[in-house]
Amino acid sequence: MMKILSTGLSTLMHPIVSFESILEDKGKWQSYMETAVLLLLVILSRIGSIYWTHAPLASIRPDRANLIVEIAKILVPFFTWGMAYYGVTSIMDGETTLCEVLVSSAYSLTPYLIFTIPMSLLSNVMSTSEAGVYSFVFTFMWVWIVFLYFLSLKEMNDYTFGKAIGVFLLVLCTMILIWAIAVLFYVLTNNLWSFLKDLQLELRLLWLGRK
Repeated sequence: MMKILSTGLSTLMHPIVSFESILEDKGKWQSYMETAVLLLLVILSRIGSIYWTHAPLASIRPDRANLIVEIAKILVPFFTWGMAYYGVTSIMDGETTLCEVLVSSAYSLTPYLIFTIPMSLLSNVMSTSEAGVYSFVFTFMWVWIVFLYFLSLKEMNDYTFGKAIGVFLLVLCTMILIWAIAVLFYVLTNNLWSFLKDLQLELRLLWLGRK
């Protein structure tokens, strides 16, 4: 936990140093454990924010929240980014392993851990007229996270600024493609399942009709 804390703070204050230390760390299983712990903290922060945010400022009401969906909204983009990042950089002369991609991406979520719970608690003493300030803080947080994701891609693969922008955009396009294929697969599978059920019913009716 001390290593996670120190690396997390380093990611906020000296991100390039933090990403370089991730490249130097060869403990694969330890890195996977760090990723799992950070993701768990992000999930707990999200759940806490749902229940602790002042209702007028909340994005979702606790009684309407589906925790499985909320967890999926964190894990699906994270692992899609990891797959897309690793796949694209493997083609584009990248230098990172999948383990390094995941752990650097997890540490890039550190601003989420820093802002989410404190702002959720602070929202209880804020009025609706201060919703703009509340929204600005979270917008700033997400911009910071995106910047860290971009910086990790650039520094850990030793890309130039221009190439890093191109690869970053290509990774985002690959994520969209992965989601599109997943949705298409779901639709086709669902239609196939419906067809097989209807076919089974027709065959059963035909068999009973012959009797």
